[in-house]
Amino acid sequence: TWVENVYGCTDSLATNYNPDANWDDGSCSGYPDNGEFHLSFDGDDYVDISSIIPSIQNNNYEVSFLIRISLEISNLGNAILGINTPTGDNTIVMRLTSDGRIHIDEGLLDSNYEGCLSLNDGEFHQVNFVHDINAGILRLFIDNIEDVNCDFPGSSNQIVHSNDLFFIGMEIDDNEPNGGDFLIDCLIDEFKVFDEENILKTDYRFNTGEGDILYDHSGNQNHGTIYGATWVENVYGCTDSLALNYDENATIDDGSCTYPDNGDYSLSFDGDDDYVEIQGIEDSFDNFSLGVWVKSNQADYGKIVIREVYPQNPDFWQLQANTEGNSISLYVNVAGSHGGWQDIEIYDSTQFLDGDWHFITCTRKSSDGNVKVFIDGELISEYTGPSGTIVTNAPFKLGAGVVANREFQGNLDNLMVFNYDLIQEEIQAYMTIPPTGNESGLVGYWNFNSGESDILYDHSGNQNHGDINGATWVEDIYGCTDSLASNYDPEANH
Repeated sequence: TWVENVYGCTDSLATNYNPDANWDDGSCSGYPDNGEFHLSFDGDDYVDISSIIPSIQNNNYEVSFLIRISLEISNLGNAILGINTPTGDNTIVMRLTSDGRIHIDEGLLDSNYEGCLSLNDGEFHQVNFVHDINAGILRLFIDNIEDVNCDFPGSSNQIVHSNDLFFIGMEIDDNEPNGGDFLIDCLIDEFKVFDEENILKTDYRFNTGEGDILYDHSGNQNHGTIYGATWVENVYGCTDSLALNYDENATIDDGSCTYPDNGDYSLSFDGDDDYVEIQGIEDSFDNFSLGVWVKSNQADYGKIVIREVYPQNPDFWQLQANTEGNSISLYVNVAGSHGGWQDIEIYDSTQFLDGDWHFITCTRKSSDGNVKVFIDGELISEYTGPSGTIVTNAPFKLGAGVVANREFQGNLDNLMVFNYDLIQEEIQAYMTIPPTGNESGLVGYWNFNSGESDILYDHSGNQNHGDINGATWVEDIYGCTDSLASNYDPEANH
């Protein structure tokens, strides 16, 4: 018999549902949107989104989402997402390592891949996972930075099967939802899946705020079923408890945090076990720049800034003042293919250990290993050393020496770190006008202006605060420091 095609929305959950339609035209819309929310997973919750499987079976696909993980991660069994066979075998599983990095298990090919970037900082991160089956490539991006790019062995056009199951916040083992305790404690938002032609197949906006249905806003009716995960309204504000305007009700940081600023100060290091330790700086550095104001007339070697866990980690870098030739050295070490060490030493004839303030900047480009050192905005030395990514979980340390008698003696002020190599014009600009804290690529900015307590506050919004050990606050008093001048100010130190 003849049946007339009636086009319209065939999804009964949509507000524009047409009960007479027998042919969905992709127009479904009007799903509940009650504001901005996300889902909280407390370790025994998950969402079943297996309805998406027909759209990605046998094909390439991409998954993107926002995630904020618990600061206390128990073990490798923290599944962010899992694509499993009905019998509990892994197809693709994305887990977290104990230190907050993403681990990908491609079970059918018995392959495992692990990223370098840690998500364990209590902040939301954008994750993009690309599975190119045809080319045999897995790619993982964290906050638009490539974290994994690798070939997987063998070939298969059946990586995702038609009867596979797809979960957010869980993988299954032996067909039991929590058989392997592979669930996660985290917050998830804005989960999307794209097919091989980059067409949006699911758009979970998490804006319902109630019920056990995770609505798909793509128009493809790939709705998910929520098991246990709870709705949390997005409340924007300052989430840093150390900030002056900390909002205990805020769930998402909006970059508004402010910190004590009591005038112009610097930190004085006496060369005897004084240092500042800064945790939380990203683990993987390709390009970077570091700038810091230094005042010293040190009579021995002194580490100004160092990032090193020697000998446990072969990747590190350090900026050091040397009395030999009144020079400065930048060491960049990247483990070679045979585990070897490669050093860069850059020397400068400028007399900077003269008791006056100088702005020292070093930049490094990963692709070719190019390193530059600037003093007071002028290029002093340039060298090409080992290329590649520097991967280390070591903290930043100011003034500390790895070996005895290598501590820094002098004053430091206005430290800034960027995740790209600054050009000379930018360096000269930051000499005059320091960062505001909102600059693109700014990893951390410490202006040393609290003048009290044992915390060195990060004003970049990234909450990479430092712990002060022994170093003392000195108020910066501007004036003429030349005793031969008629307007000499004996109180001035800047």
